Amino acid sequence: MTTSERSPVGRRTLGTFLALFLLATASACQRGPDAPRNIILISIDTLNADLLPFDPEEHPNLSVLAQRSLRFTRAVSTAPWTLPSHASLLTGLYPDRHGATALNQAIDAGVSTLAEILHRAGFETIAFTGGGYLDPVYGFDSGFDRYDDIVPDASNRPDLKIIRDGRPGEDDELYLFDRAIEFLEQHEASDPPLFLFLHTYLVHDYFSPSPWARKEVEAKRPGPVQTRSHFILCLAGRTSCSRGDWSQLEALYRAEVHALDARLGELYQVLSRKGLVGDSLILLVSDHGEGFDPAARRIHHGGRLTEELIRIPFLVSGPGIEPGVSDSPVSLIDVVPTVLAQLKLPVPPDLDGRSFDPVLRGEALPDASRALIATDYFYTWNKGARVVAQRLLSEPLSIAIIEDDLWFIASASGESVYDVASDPRQRTNIAKRFKATSRMRRIASARIATVKPPTTTFREEGALKERLGALGYIEPSE
Repeated sequence: MTTSERSPVGRRTLGTFLALFLLATASACQRGPDAPRNIILISIDTLNADLLPFDPEEHPNLSVLAQRSLRFTRAVSTAPWTLPSHASLLTGLYPDRHGATALNQAIDAGVSTLAEILHRAGFETIAFTGGGYLDPVYGFDSGFDRYDDIVPDASNRPDLKIIRDGRPGEDDELYLFDRAIEFLEQHEASDPPLFLFLHTYLVHDYFSPSPWARKEVEAKRPGPVQTRSHFILCLAGRTSCSRGDWSQLEALYRAEVHALDARLGELYQVLSRKGLVGDSLILLVSDHGEGFDPAARRIHHGGRLTEELIRIPFLVSGPGIEPGVSDSPVSLIDVVPTVLAQLKLPVPPDLDGRSFDPVLRGEALPDASRALIATDYFYTWNKGARVVAQRLLSEPLSIAIIEDDLWFIASASGESVYDVASDPRQRTNIAKRFKATSRMRRIASARIATVKPPTTTFREEGALKERLGALGYIEPSE
């Protein structure tokens, strides 16, 4: 774990910050009585949207949270893997504008993050993350007063119990919640407004069986659970997963969601006890889903823009927000402008996202017909195996244009159009007979032609490379 006290200026330019500072401080005192005092943003890496609505028996705490929230059924990510999607979550920009599109590319130095804006508005900014693609080297720590992330080199922190071979320790992701809870226990009502960002790989790491998941699966199914190395190879398409492997993987995934549910329950209890629920805007999202569809060769994540990877859980609760269900299309890029609108703070005009604050107030969006975009510049699939781009790309390997229930997806393998209302598993490609295919193609082509990702590169090595390997992101050898 790295605990850092960060300069609020961090990597950004002074000019950018001065402008944001003047805007934010000028309106910070204008927050109305219905505006939330605190912001709690929770990102559950790799949590599938099809778990919603949560099963009250399997997921009692997530079910309660969902019942107390406004749940968005048409929420999407901007990418099918962790780095670009989280950069979009915290900047309000698509990957082609924030620049964090590949293994060794960070958020562009000229881009401002939500933490930076809220820090300038007087918030205490705190993050607890699982590291990896949220390592500070990617720029995620900028604007945070305290940024805690897990790294595999724990030689100077033996209390973390991290195994020294690059694999995270068995209890790291649970310990992440302990760190957040310990911090919240010390929070006082007189403290400054709080922006708390919590990100966990607890569900993501289902292929690296934890003791509790292994025990739960072996209690229900005969035979030992396969090894982590075997699971990583078959998920990446380097070897074949048997029917038994897929059965184990799905069972392990569900076991990790059970563990997540328990820890979220503990976190929510502390938030409630400390009086942070009633006056906080609480957002629970995921960065992408996970593929468990070997029949259609849609497995794992990264490299595909299909619905099971791009559609995400999206729950929002807070002062004045009526619980329920909304079919308004929203994206991770909308979180930054919505948070700022809720706080009555100015929204930068150049964001790709837009505020869905009207929906939170029970109103309709003025324009609900916009196209949402997802891209991947780094991962693709070739002959059933996931592969990575060998150079930095100025154009995406794949792009999706999403308009309500219609999904247009273009890549080197061709074009597809799916209507997920009538074809939720996206089995029938209607591109050739769909009249609007050419229009959606033009939207994709125009975006690719006019916006090129900035490049802030570095060399990944050492602890970061080991952590990414542990997460299954460094491609395994044959």
